[in-house]
Parts: sequence; C-alpha cells; structure tokens
Amino acid sequence: MDEPVLIYRDDDRRMDTREALELVTRAAVVDPPDADAALSSFISIAEMEAGITDAISPVRDDLSHLACDMREATLAAAEQWRVMEEGGRPTVVGLSELLARVGRHTLPRTIAMRVSEGYAYYALFPETYARSAERFWSATRPSRVAVIGIRSIGTSLSAVVVQFLRARGCETWSCTVRPRGHPFDRRLVLAADIEAAWRDQAARGAVFAIVDEGPGLSGSSFASVARAVRAVGVSEDQIVLFPGWDPDPERLKSDTAREAWRTHPRWWTDAHETRVRPEAVFDISAPVVDFSGGAWRSMFLCDREAWPAVQPQHERWKVASRPGSLCSGSPGSDVSARPRAIERKR
Repeated sequence: MDEPVLIYRDDDRRMDTREALELVTRAAVVDPPDADAALSSFISIAEMEAGITDAISPVRDDLSHLACDMREATLAAAEQWRVMEEGGRPTVVGLSELLARVGRHTLPRTIAMRVSEGYAYYALFPETYARSAERFWSATRPSRVAVIGIRSIGTSLSAVVVQFLRARGCETWSCTVRPRGHPFDRRLVLAADIEAAWRDQAARGAVFAIVDEGPGLSGSSFASVARAVRAVGVSEDQIVLFPGWDPDPERLKSDTAREAWRTHPRWWTDAHETRVRPEAVFDISAPVVDFSGGAWRSMFLCDREAWPAVQPQHERWKVASRPGSLCSGSPGSDVSARPRAIERKR
C-alpha cells in the first residue's frame, strides 16, 4: 500500500496591524456576555500577538518591549476567559489599557494573522490545557513556573497554562518562541536577553513548562525548546511538556524528539475528561457515539481492506446521534463541526 501523503496549506492572511489592533480593542472594551465570547476575544488577541512577534523577530526571538507588552495583553485576555469560565465576572479595564500601550509602540505595517489550526480543524480545546495545568499543580505544587509557548497556537495555549497556575497561587513568567529550520530538525535562535531571563528563572528554582499543540510527525518543535532550555543550565527534571496528545516516542520522526519524550514528563488531557464533550460541543441532547480518529471508517466502509489511512490527531470530532450501521443500510445521523471556540470566533 502506498504511503499516505499529508498536504499542508498556507493559511496566513495579511492584515494592517493597526486595523487588527483596533478590531481586538473594540471587542475587548465590551464586557463579554459569556465565557464563549471571552474565549473568542482571547484567541484573536493571541493570534495578533503571534503575528506581531513574528514580524518584529524575523531572525531570532527576543524580549523587546513590544513583544513583552503584547504578551501581557494576551495573558490579560486569558485571565478574562478564566474568570468567566469559573463563574466570575472579569474587569475589562486592564486589558484595554494594555492594548492601548501596544498601540503606542512603532508597529509593523502589516502582520500575518494565522488561523489557530488546532482549534479550527483538529478538535483542540483550551479547556484541556486548563485541566492539565490544574493536574500539574495538584501533583507537583511548584513555587514558580517559566511557561514557554511555541508560536503560533502555543501563544494562546501557554497563556491558559499561566493563568490557571497563577489562580492557584503559583508565580509564573512567560514568553513565546518560534522554532526555525527543517520540520524534522527545528532549532531556536535566541537573543541574549531571553537566555538571561531563562537563567534568572532557573536560579529562582522555576520549573520550565513548554506548551504547544501536537506533537506533529516529528515533535522537533518541542525538542528544540527543551534543548535550548537545557543549554542555559536547566536540569532535565525541571522541564515539563504540555502537548495536545501523548504519542509513543517511537512514532516521532526525530531523534531529539524521541529523547525529549522519554526524558521529560508530559501533562496532557483528553477533551473527554473535561466538560468539553461531544454532546456539549455539538449541543446534542440524545446519547452520541464518537467516531473520530478513523472510527468513522467502520460506519461507511464495511470492507476493512478498503479503509483509507487516517491521521487521528489531525481530525475534527465526529459524532453520531441515533447511530445505525450505514453498511446495513440504516442511515444514522452524523454531525461534524468546528470546535466551539472557532465557531464563536469566526
């Protein structure tokens, strides 16, 4: 059988930076009516942070004033969502002030706004990272955590981890980085200020948490950050990973990624372990059957020999209500849709 081929498309859209800032600011100054609206606003701000930080750091990552202010704005938006997620009522004043501070910088004329593909296409949910942060905190009780998000989607996911740790009394520090190079051998290029900040956090006893979706085929993005953190003197046992799923290390097509997966603890949560279940996402009152991750093949193709290959971590959720055997002619009723965050956002 021929090897399956994965085809990736460029989903960037160029936007005028000040127009993008105006759009997210306009949404931020309105009290969000519910946690869904707060989450949509948060995702938009995080996408803008990734776009701005990529634009001002084309060759290497650093801690410029603009990058740091944009990070603070994303963290504030994440905190709004966290408070509403836990039933509270947030304030919008701090976030609007932080966005105004961003606007006082000299901004790049345009930025690439990337759709957060994990939310849009791969059934990835911020709530699972909140749950992973809670489990990590409950199990280890760290006094300080340096949270490193891998751009693009790691920008928002890392902010979720930060704010749920802070809410439990943990001191945190955070930045984002962009691994560069061959997809199977990513590398970080860091300015001296990031390396100095990491050394300072290590001296304060911080655990380093690396946050992103994935791993993909290689896992080299996670591995590149872990390698860079170790290079500044952080011990292996002070590095943890927050991935979107936890594959067998032997499946990763990178030697350094396989080593990282065997070496560092991983904290991840399946969406089914949270309140984000298919019934809630698709608003279905009847019992449902989840046939994601290739399970749909048994419903539509009776002959196993005819089953196509699947990449389970790259599938949206698919569920069926009133399930029946499509092979025997019973129609069934299936639902497939984007996760809630992107449906709300778009």
